[in-house]
Amino acid sequence: IGPGVGHAVVGHRPAVDALLTMHEASATAVDATLGFDRTVFVPSIAVTLAQLDAAVRAAVPPHAASLLGRVTYDVDERLSAAVGSFPTRVTCERAKAIGMWGDELTTADLVRHYAEDFPDALAE
Repeated sequence: IGPGVGHAVVGHRPAVDALLTMHEASATAVDATLGFDRTVFVPSIAVTLAQLDAAVRAAVPPHAASLLGRVTYDVDERLSAAVGSFPTRVTCERAKAIGMWGDELTTADLVRHYAEDFPDALAE
């Protein structure tokens, strides 16, 4: 997709927490909060690939930025248009009412969380 196409992204921490929240929620709490319709949208943020690239570059020490290499885009216009038509913001009040979180994060938070939780996946 193109570097400026926004799409909804959920960080790995809130994604795992959302699964645990739904698993551990009592039936009474879920019934009271969600009722018959159990559909919830996990809180997410709108992110573009360009924003994600910038957040990664901002997170590394200046001497390491050159080690990241150059990002290039081979844009598939059809796919880019399809992704561009998806909602970038969803109503997540129902999810938040049962304890989910994540829509307050920034792209920098997503990068930092990944670096903290998966240090072995980072290039030396």
